[in-house]
Amino acid sequence: MNKKHLFLRGRTYGWLLAASVTLLGACTDAIEPETWHPGVSNTTLAAPEITAMSNADGTRTILSWPVVFGAGGFQMSLYDVTNASQPRTIVTDTIIDGSTCEFPREDDSNYKLIVKTLGNEKYNNKESEEIEVLFSSLVPKIHEAAIPAGTDLAAWLQENQSVIDAQTEEWAVELTCGETYQMNGSFYLGKVPFTLRSSDKNGVPPTIVMGTKGGFITESGVKIKNLNFDCTNMTDKKAAIVSYPSSPTIDKTKDFYLIDSNTPIVLQNCKVKGLKTNLFYDGGKEWAVHTQMIKDCIIEVDHQAMGNNGAEICNLAKGFCFDFKILNSTIYSQETSSKDAALIVYTGKRPNQILGGIYPTNLVQILNSTFVNFQYKKSICAYTRLGGQKMFTINVDKCIFLDCGNNRVARDLCGNGNGNETRQFGQNNYW
Repeated sequence: MNKKHLFLRGRTYGWLLAASVTLLGACTDAIEPETWHPGVSNTTLAAPEITAMSNADGTRTILSWPVVFGAGGFQMSLYDVTNASQPRTIVTDTIIDGSTCEFPREDDSNYKLIVKTLGNEKYNNKESEEIEVLFSSLVPKIHEAAIPAGTDLAAWLQENQSVIDAQTEEWAVELTCGETYQMNGSFYLGKVPFTLRSSDKNGVPPTIVMGTKGGFITESGVKIKNLNFDCTNMTDKKAAIVSYPSSPTIDKTKDFYLIDSNTPIVLQNCKVKGLKTNLFYDGGKEWAVHTQMIKDCIIEVDHQAMGNNGAEICNLAKGFCFDFKILNSTIYSQETSSKDAALIVYTGKRPNQILGGIYPTNLVQILNSTFVNFQYKKSICAYTRLGGQKMFTINVDKCIFLDCGNNRVARDLCGNGNGNETRQFGQNNYW
């Protein structure tokens, strides 16, 4: 069996679906079936040459191949081989009568497609040999060898600065599952999207021990997945796991520096221990970040260690985020606190006053999440300029708030508005 490697920027998963494109399509509509001939007979057919691309919104992968004249269709089997020792069957021996098919994309998975061209008895054409096509939607990493346990990632990234500077598409660094690393300083990632991930999304997550000023600084998208962070020693007031430069190298769009909707900031399936400062921080500059998302995370904040400051989750005191999400996550403190930290802090402007109004609305979405001892006697959010504005939507559903926000969580999440904002609250518990 021949093997081919095909790289995809996305994940593949699901049932193959035959598309409506058939062999020769409408070109054969005016030809009498009795007289039409594919032009290929008495031969062994070639296997299809597979090409893969994502659809416009990145939710599906589309496979296509040139017409194989004289074929009786194509037989495909798809397997999830993310765990190579335990491959999982998705579909087997599915027949595709056409030259394209598609299936949903899922993050952080590897797949194997086995395909052959079927013969056609009418024209005495024999089936091709099976070929194996390996798909991976993993963002390509910039290193082949594993990064040794104990490595200071800030120093390692600095040593590989020339490789990083040469990247023109999204790039990744991969840490070995179960190992521990250091991040003793901050590192500027540049203007190209970056992914930091574990070598095995199903394995024991690697741990990064953050130094006093540890963190990743970016002017583009960042995705951090399947990792643990120990922030016990990250005590500099300006430190953050992800921050934006205090001295930007890009030009302003109107009055703000922009990270647009194509390059989100994502923290996914991570555990954060002892956060004292910031999770996301604008660097004291006018950064407008379209999308920031916390998904499937557990974040412990330590409000007791930082004087009157406490830990902020999204600290954009001079910046703004148009689409902020907390999904399926827990944010908690082991002690009650009345310090000046907040879940979300935005500049005193509204979306129609930023970037010339190119993103005229604002969304805060908090779903299926739990908050404990966060801002026990203080406001949980600081974006009062959004309250009462029709361009502002707040959606909070299936959440638990225990000893949070001075018993006014819902009011503060609405920006203390007068009701003109769009409010969507449902099935929440406040204790």
